Amino acid sequence: MDSELPVVLPNDVPPPYSLFEHETNTYESESHAFDAASFSELEPTGLVTAVRGKTVVIQQRLVASQSSLLLELQNISACSVTISANANPNYLFGITAKFMFRDNVDMVSAMEGLSQTDPKTNTTLMRLGMKSVQLGELASLECHVVLPTVACMDKVQLQLPANAHLNACGITKCMLRRLDIAAIDGKMELKQIETQHIRVAIAKGAIDAKDIFAKEAAEFIAISGRVHIDRCNVEKTARFNIPSAQLFIHNLHAQTAKIQGSQANILVDNCITKAMHVNSKHGMITLNAIKADSISVQSETASIRGHWYVSKLLDISASSAIVQGKADVAQEARVSVKTANWPIQLSVNRDYQGSFTVKAFNGLANFGLDNATFYNKALDTAHGVVGIGGSRLEVQNRNSPVVILSH
Repeated sequence: MDSELPVVLPNDVPPPYSLFEHETNTYESESHAFDAASFSELEPTGLVTAVRGKTVVIQQRLVASQSSLLLELQNISACSVTISANANPNYLFGITAKFMFRDNVDMVSAMEGLSQTDPKTNTTLMRLGMKSVQLGELASLECHVVLPTVACMDKVQLQLPANAHLNACGITKCMLRRLDIAAIDGKMELKQIETQHIRVAIAKGAIDAKDIFAKEAAEFIAISGRVHIDRCNVEKTARFNIPSAQLFIHNLHAQTAKIQGSQANILVDNCITKAMHVNSKHGMITLNAIKADSISVQSETASIRGHWYVSKLLDISASSAIVQGKADVAQEARVSVKTANWPIQLSVNRDYQGSFTVKAFNGLANFGLDNATFYNKALDTAHGVVGIGGSRLEVQNRNSPVVILSH
C-alpha cells in the first residue's frame, strides 16, 4: 500500500491490461448483489450497488458531512484508488462509480471490485473493473472521488488503464498532502491544485495542468503526447520528464526546474527560478523570458533558442545544433556557448562589461559589441575585454560562423 508508483522511463513499455483480483468477492447476478471484500473494522466498507436499466451505480461513502468533489474519471473500464488517511477514521473517502453498458449483458456479474482498509496503516484501497477486456469494451465507467474539506489526507494514488479521462479540480492543502496519478494513455486535466507533492505520469496522451501549487515538488511525466502547464508554483523542485513528448510551460516559479527529454519539443515561457537544467538530445528547445541564477542546456541536435536573464551562469552545450538567442548578463556572470556545424547568433545586453573569447574553428567570428578592446582578433578568433567588469563570455563553434551582437 505504501509503495510508490513506478517510475516511467523512456524505454518502458506501457503495462498490459490486467484484471483485478476478485477471489474473495461474490456475485449474485439474479439479485444484483455486489459484495466487495471487507478487511476493516471501520464501517461501512462494503459497496452499495443499484441497478438502473443499463446503468450500475456503486457507492462507498466514508466521508464526513462536509466534502467536495476531488476527482472525476470518465471513459475508462477500470480504476484503482488508494487513499492514505490520517488517524481519524471519520475522515476517510467516498467513491461513486457508474457503469453504463451499451448492450444487454449480465451487468453485475460482469464487474469485479475490491474495497479494503488496513486499520494499521489507515490506508484504503478500492478497485473497480470488468472481468475481461471484451466486457470492458461494452461498458464505460464514470467515477467520482470525494474527500472531506476539514481534514488532510496523506496521499491519494490513482492507477488508470487505457483511454482514461481524468478531471481534478479544487484541491487545497487542507484536503491532501500528496497526489500521485499514473495512466497508460488518455487525458489528464488538473486545475487549481494546492498540495505538498504532486506527480502525474502518463505513457501516451495529454496532461493539461493549470494553477498548480506544490510546496515540495511537482513532477510531470509523458513518454509521448503533450504536456501543457499554465501557472505552476513550486517552492522546491519542478521536474518534467518528456522523452518524446511536446512540453509547453507558461508561468513557472520554482527553486529548481529540471526538464529531461530525448526527442522532445520544449517551449518554456516566463520562468523564474534559481537553477534551470534542460537536457534533450533531439527536437527543439525554446526558453523565452527565463530569469535564473544559473541556466544549463544540454543538446545533441536539438535547436536552442530563447531569451535568458542570468545572474551567475548560462551554460549551453550542443553537439551539432543551431544556437540563437538573447542573453542579459549580470555583473560577475559567466556565459559559455559551444556547438558545431550550425551557426551561433547571440545578442548580449548593451551594458555588458567583462572579458570575451570567441573561437570559430573553420568558420568566421564576428564580435559586434561596442567599446571592445581586442587582444587577439582574426577571421576565426576574437579575444579581449569590454569595460572593466568581471563577467566572462566564452563562445566556441566548429565548421560554422559565430555572430555576437548587442541589444
